[in-house]
Amino acid sequence: MTPKIGLILIGQSPRPALVKTLQGLLTHEVKIIERGVLDELTPDELHALSSRPDKQCPLVTATRDGTPIQVDRDDVMKHMQHCIDRLETEGCKVLIPACTWIDCTFTSRAIVLAPYALLHSLVPAILPRGRLGVIVAAENQLELARKVWEHTGFELEIAATAPYGEGTMRFHDAALTLRDRNVDLIVLDCFGYTPDVQTYVARLTRIPVILPLTLTAHLLNELIVAL
Repeated sequence: MTPKIGLILIGQSPRPALVKTLQGLLTHEVKIIERGVLDELTPDELHALSSRPDKQCPLVTATRDGTPIQVDRDDVMKHMQHCIDRLETEGCKVLIPACTWIDCTFTSRAIVLAPYALLHSLVPAILPRGRLGVIVAAENQLELARKVWEHTGFELEIAATAPYGEGTMRFHDAALTLRDRNVDLIVLDCFGYTPDVQTYVARLTRIPVILPLTLTAHLLNELIVAL
């Protein structure tokens, strides 16, 4: 039986490009079931959430027609458990919250591969000391990202580039900024960044680049053999 993997989007489903990329990174056949935390909102409700001026932790995501929007993490978390419960009911053995700023503060009987937890465990393990470069999805995340990563004790250099847009050249300035600030490792701190972006930034800077999507896929490959 083909194992079912639940992909929890912080915006709306479907996201065919993301699913295709993730499936291309896997070594075994799986069925990926998407659920977006904002799927059941009306257009008016979605507009109200995205246009709120008082977002404490803005997350960059997209509507089902591909329009980029920002929503507050607290609003996302209100709907997260409902998505988890639905995916568990549909037989998903592994769940992936598709966001690097969502931790594991929810209940699940399934295995949860949270990119947030993976990043914040792996990076200190492979970079015991040094200067860490982080690229986030929006300018208004820069200071929040500093707070998110300051627990590592690294010297931090942070830049921003939107995950949704044409071509990888839009990462040129952010990548060179981090290179010129002599970082030892770069983290692409958004699940929407793609392997093409990782390759572009790594070749431009000649610095190792960690991509949450591929990191999650590699660990998922370790798990799906037994599912």
